[in-house]
Amino acid sequence: MNHKLLSTSASATNKSLLLLVLVSALAISAFATSAPAKVECSSTYIVRSGDTLFKIAKAHKVTLTDLAKANNITNINLIFAGQSLCIPKEGTSNTSSSQPNTSSNFSATHTANQLSLEVKNYPKNSVFFVRVRVRTTGDLSKQWEKIGVLQTDKNGVGNSKLTLPASLKDTSIFSVCLKNIANSNKTCTTSIKGSGSNSSSGNNSPASFTASVKRDSKLTINSKNLPQNSSFFVKVRDVRSTNGNAWVRVGSLSTGNNGSVTASFDLPNKVQKYATLSVCLKNIATDVVLCTTVNTNK
Repeated sequence: MNHKLLSTSASATNKSLLLLVLVSALAISAFATSAPAKVECSSTYIVRSGDTLFKIAKAHKVTLTDLAKANNITNINLIFAGQSLCIPKEGTSNTSSSQPNTSSNFSATHTANQLSLEVKNYPKNSVFFVRVRVRTTGDLSKQWEKIGVLQTDKNGVGNSKLTLPASLKDTSIFSVCLKNIANSNKTCTTSIKGSGSNSSSGNNSPASFTASVKRDSKLTINSKNLPQNSSFFVKVRDVRSTNGNAWVRVGSLSTGNNGSVTASFDLPNKVQKYATLSVCLKNIATDVVLCTTVNTNK
């Protein structure tokens, strides 16, 4: 009888030990999955109801990308009340550049109802608000409308198809801007209506231009597929600036019958000091703006 009791007791003990081992293994596994790797935290934050990762990043003056990577968050829209977040110290997270590099490409085309976007060589694993210019007069804040988001992958490539507002249904050309959610950097291009439209550029390829700076003072622009026989103001400013009055007009250019042109301009001294410039072409007739970025070799 005692032998049976001892056997039963030993069996129960073995089961308890096995359960304890399993629970410990699960706990270790969960910790390994959720713990940020090689990131030094300046503080921790407990998520509250109504919080978003973007709001938390902004409040703690870190980028959205850094905050997501520090906490191994792959879906920036999925956080939970009560969740503990590591707020990374500045410079401890290995993130990609906040600016598109010099070979970045942003193209846009549209039909009557849909806008198609494609970017290459943009900041990796980043999210951008997509805004379109729905009118060119009146209150500046009401000229633009947010219609969705675009997200890049680990290679800095992104594609998005978004529904256009009714106000742009019959518009052949308009401005499109991407605003990086993490740092508010913005890049813009022009969308031209695709096959079957009376596009002012005369073809179905997206309008684009490249810019380069030589010896820190000479800006050269090469454009293609712009509206034919049209004139544009050429404006520049520091890429980091958010001041609408910081733009400096350096000249103007006009396209020929094929919508292409090459032109060079002298940069004013006050903008030569900047390492990276935003360069924009503004259609004098329609106010449509097409922008890119360029390094000045600083």
